[in-house]
Amino acid sequence: MRLLFFFILVLELSSKYESKILPAEPYKLSSQRNMFSPSKFFVLGLFRPGADERWYLGIWHHRFPEQVVWVANRDTPLSEPIGTLEIMDANIVLLDEHGTRVWWTNGTSTTPMGSPLIGELLDSGNLVLRHSKSGGFLWQSFDFPTDALVSEMKLGWDAKSNLNRVLKSWRSFDDPSSGEFTFGVERHGLVQSFIRQKGVPTFRDGPWNTITDGKIGENLTYATYSILVTEDEASYFFRLTNDSFFSILRLDYGGRLKQSTWIPKALKPKEHTIPEDMCGWYNKCGANALCGRDASRENCDCLPGFKPRPRSMGFARLGWWV
Repeated sequence: MRLLFFFILVLELSSKYESKILPAEPYKLSSQRNMFSPSKFFVLGLFRPGADERWYLGIWHHRFPEQVVWVANRDTPLSEPIGTLEIMDANIVLLDEHGTRVWWTNGTSTTPMGSPLIGELLDSGNLVLRHSKSGGFLWQSFDFPTDALVSEMKLGWDAKSNLNRVLKSWRSFDDPSSGEFTFGVERHGLVQSFIRQKGVPTFRDGPWNTITDGKIGENLTYATYSILVTEDEASYFFRLTNDSFFSILRLDYGGRLKQSTWIPKALKPKEHTIPEDMCGWYNKCGANALCGRDASRENCDCLPGFKPRPRSMGFARLGWWV
């Protein structure tokens, strides 16, 4: 019995800091060694999405390893599955096999005497940098999303912290480098969310409710969806009510938003895509026109009092209504 207890204790002690990057204790990463959050909900490690030798530091869900929720060095991949995470100059730093800096958190904080900095992967999937004796974060990956939003992660801007949290798509299905599409919250009089391709709108959501300091939310059996609009902040987030569920909102490389939710015992995830069809694309039919749906396809129709311009090259283009 004592031997068994000792064995369990050794395992617990050896894995106690598997979710942390400690001062003066570099964390060695490889294709066989990853970091886990305390309850093993999320994993931080190196992954290779394609066939070529490009390796990335990412975070993914333990039960769904294909669901990468965040990528650190998306535009500066490693050439080998070898890396080291260190606390260096008040930052979390990723070094390659030669000790060259590949990625870092770009913080400017100083460390007070007796309060060292640590990096930690939380059960929410958030990688944070904090003082060992403080719960506040000096830096967190949730403030710098890549292409995905998960529970408790905000999308939008915050004037007080000078943050604008925007999703940016992958370049392709197996290339996590920065793609052409972004999804963010904008305030031009009204608060709205846009999908843009190289800065050009491709989808616009309806105006957000602008009740000062008000939270407007949609409650489901497994999640709460909320928006917050004040003078200093406009943000959207959702929160799962059960740890056995997993949900992710992703901006794919084709410019669509897809929310996938895994529910226990369900054979496949619940999915919702925006835009749902071609009529959902921004300015699909151009000025003075409507996009109508029938059973087989989407059609562009003129508003009353307008007629279509002549079509060129055998097909209609945006703005062919007069």
